Amino acid sequence: MDIIITLKNYRCFEDTKPARFVLQNGFTSFIGVNNAGKSSLLKFFHEFRTFFDLLSHPSGNLIKAIEKHERSRGFWAVSDEKEAFCNLNDRDLELEVEFRELFSPRVEQGENEIHFLSKVVITVSRRDLTSRVTLFIDNKKVDINEHSLDFRGTQFNIGKLVVDMLPVFETFSLLKNTLYIGPFRNAINSVAAGSYFDIQTGQSFLRAWDDYKTGSKKERNEAIFKLTEEIKSVFDFKSLEINTSPNDNDLQLFINGKSYTLSELGAGLAQFIIVLANVAMKEASFILIDEPELSLHPKLQTEFLRALGIYAKEGVLFATHSMGLARASSQRIYSVRVDKNGTHQVNEIEQLPSLAEFLGEIGFSAYRELGFDKLLLVEGPHDVTTMQELLRKWGKEHQVIILPLGGGSLINKSAEPQLLELMRITPNIRALIDSERESENDPLNKNIHEFVKACEKANIPCHVLKYRAMENYLTDLAVKKVKGDQYSALKPYEKLPPNQGWGKADIWKIAREMDKSELESTDLGEFLNKL
Repeated sequence: MDIIITLKNYRCFEDTKPARFVLQNGFTSFIGVNNAGKSSLLKFFHEFRTFFDLLSHPSGNLIKAIEKHERSRGFWAVSDEKEAFCNLNDRDLELEVEFRELFSPRVEQGENEIHFLSKVVITVSRRDLTSRVTLFIDNKKVDINEHSLDFRGTQFNIGKLVVDMLPVFETFSLLKNTLYIGPFRNAINSVAAGSYFDIQTGQSFLRAWDDYKTGSKKERNEAIFKLTEEIKSVFDFKSLEINTSPNDNDLQLFINGKSYTLSELGAGLAQFIIVLANVAMKEASFILIDEPELSLHPKLQTEFLRALGIYAKEGVLFATHSMGLARASSQRIYSVRVDKNGTHQVNEIEQLPSLAEFLGEIGFSAYRELGFDKLLLVEGPHDVTTMQELLRKWGKEHQVIILPLGGGSLINKSAEPQLLELMRITPNIRALIDSERESENDPLNKNIHEFVKACEKANIPCHVLKYRAMENYLTDLAVKKVKGDQYSALKPYEKLPPNQGWGKADIWKIAREMDKSELESTDLGEFLNKL
């Protein structure tokens, strides 16, 4: 279920131009200049965490918040509670959480009609910091004042109206289970003790690392082993081992047989280790990170985000200055800017640049200097992360740059001029797209057929998948490992239905659990062999 967040009079965002964005699985980015409000959107989840906890389970506090104003002191993760209010007006702060997939009323046992909420609004008074929760059904306000409230299990009885709160509890449980990673991560390994927002640092981090690696819980030992292997692969080390130092004041690393302390290594490797270890230990639903590009080469920026996504149960939200990183990694991009009147605005970016401009944005020349000699065109951002995982299994992740085509916007004959322009930049290009076939003998649809012809004219080899789409190559074992035993793999030409239990944002995580041998005999495996 998509969750729509609207912030009014929160920090720099006025109610005249509220910040509105959709929270969903996968990667979401906020891009803009300094002081536009990107960091505030991420900090919001950190600062509202106690409110989210209030709404994540049935409790007397929740009932009080709905029935009357409740003092909100202690709910803000800020030193001065007034900081959270917009300083451009004197109006109250308001948070709306709207559920895009509205639930239809249903009849239970032929008696009461059960209703579900479409929106929850939290209002915080600027004057006395009291808060109130307002409920909406089918976008109509429920007038609590006219009825008494009775809470039984996960249901509210509001007069004769029965409201099932379970979806609300589940949603706010996700919202409270976030992990915020602030900027300035190049210094977090030198902090003596304590934490940096949600990140453990210094001695507390070292103790946690030692407990996870050498403690009695096998799942923790294995988690550290997998994390170490992940970092070894990203940095292309032949061997890597990470231990706490003998005096317990640093990490000691053995890289390719040589001994180093963390403090003498580069900031990029240090933040990989410290940040990924923290997210691996905390198992957050959403990971929020400010400027993931800091101290990292463009290649490592996308690897860093991909690694964070492995440990996020639902998704990753990041604030960035890099449009190339946002386009290459995100399923949804928002621009955060300040207009000529000084008003802060959040708007979704939909239009893609030309493919040649996109190559410039992601730093193609810098990749080539590191030995990347192939360009692979895929349909969209979901396919980028999936192909990164598959290329890793073939040992080609450091040779191929992956560029999304923007879905159906370029899978047609209009792509020809852009493909010809790409060939002037680099001749070593391949394309991989879905067939969208509903059965083995179905012909390609018109747009796909015309895109293949455009590739032929540009002298770009294009492989159209034999099965319907990338998700049709996932094995049942891998699907169950990631999503649970109640879920199943798709048949070769089966379309991914909305109620399948997993979607496009899950494909790369499922592909990560597959073995190379499970794909080698397929046309996708043959394509990767030849790439």
